[in-house]
Amino acid sequence: MSRQFSVLGGRVVLSVMFLLSGPFVLMGRAQNDLIDESGISAGLPCLNTSDAYCVACTSDCPVDAGRGHYSYSVAPVDDVKLLLGMGDSITVGRSSDPNYFRQLNRYMKDLYPDSNFYAYNAAVGGSTMKDVVAGGQLGLVKRLIELSRKPTIVVMTAGGNDLRNALEKIVIRRKLGIGDAVKEQQIIDNQIAETVENLRTIVTTLQGISVPVSFYIAVVHDPTDGVGSAEVGCGEFNSFKDSCLVPCALAKLRAEYMNLAAELHFGVVDALGSFHGHGAYFCDASGPYYDAQNPSLYLTTDCLHPNQKGHDNLFQLFVETIYPSRFWIGPVPLPQN
Repeated sequence: MSRQFSVLGGRVVLSVMFLLSGPFVLMGRAQNDLIDESGISAGLPCLNTSDAYCVACTSDCPVDAGRGHYSYSVAPVDDVKLLLGMGDSITVGRSSDPNYFRQLNRYMKDLYPDSNFYAYNAAVGGSTMKDVVAGGQLGLVKRLIELSRKPTIVVMTAGGNDLRNALEKIVIRRKLGIGDAVKEQQIIDNQIAETVENLRTIVTTLQGISVPVSFYIAVVHDPTDGVGSAEVGCGEFNSFKDSCLVPCALAKLRAEYMNLAAELHFGVVDALGSFHGHGAYFCDASGPYYDAQNPSLYLTTDCLHPNQKGHDNLFQLFVETIYPSRFWIGPVPLPQN
């Protein structure tokens, strides 16, 4: 099956992702297709890149050329009857809000008008990829699929807590006065390798079930918008103003997800590219990913979790990746209750 490249509106810049192979659809879309007419969001303070020292990353880890996202899509199984969620608090959402998983559930119920369609969210807040494997999520999802015997789509957000743990180790080392760039990079690289290996276990386990299963995972977004630090309102990241450790780590993790997807044939949702310009520097016109047509914040005040606009965007990304032939420009109307 030949690869296809689909473009929706705006300028899309090709990336190294084209080196990947496999029966996927590599999708690119300029971010300005997701226009939010409400304008600038409230919540986090409006930062300026002068508040940080790493405005553009080094040649070893450049910022993306242009704005947009590149998601890798694999066709879903036929006649889907079961939607399962896995991963961390982003998939969990808050009980009062229509997070991306709830929106996807409603969308798929409308797409598959069958009384036998079910959805279950097995995600647990705070989970790392290792937690998903060893903490019971993977076993529960596997058992649900085996018991239902229904064609299944599994969606997942995970990896952010993995890198967060690695960054916390680096912060501690710096506070103890033993910060070392080589050691810090080793900590990041080791964590990425462990995360990807656990992702491999998740995918191969699901693919080994004797029921048709399609798997899709979102990569981790960058709260610093490629700047490297966010000193006001994003305390998690104010220790990295002297380096591009955060954006480089996230770019490497995305590349590893994509490489594994090419090998094992599963879908990857590029939340990193799509959220660029909608983090801590969403209203700074000098930022590397500033979105003049949609200067909106996609994060809550903790600078980590998506707000409603972020979840709306994630929902659209997942639908685009699962059903690339159903592209649209603008928001998708949700079915009425």
